[in-house]
Amino acid sequence: AASWAAMQLFGLERYMASSCRSIELRDSLVAGIREIPGLDVVPDSKINLFVAFSPNLDLHRVIEQLNELGWMFVTNAEPKPVAMSLCTMPQNESSVEPFLADLKEAMALAAPFEHKLSDSAESAYGNL
Repeated sequence: AASWAAMQLFGLERYMASSCRSIELRDSLVAGIREIPGLDVVPDSKINLFVAFSPNLDLHRVIEQLNELGWMFVTNAEPKPVAMSLCTMPQNESSVEPFLADLKEAMALAAPFEHKLSDSAESAYGNL
């Protein structure tokens, strides 16, 4: 329903441009996250929503720090490992680089898992 309403408001051309820009921003954010040691992204997202996680590090403190800095995103407690679900929209364009900088700095708070995870994160989250 939201997509239909947006298309009615914007028209097909503006709706498609907005959608394409959202995907471009997703790709920029994914590339930046993959450059940060210890982080990865569940591959092959087909939409502007994706999951960032660490297969080796507990991100609880990282997420707390990002929240304290005002960043808002969906997280999970289960299944482990804790992850960030991120969604890109054209209005977020100016936030990509500042978010990546804050995320990179916050990664200093990440700690190794106390116990080895039995399932891979990719099998836990699947593909979006």
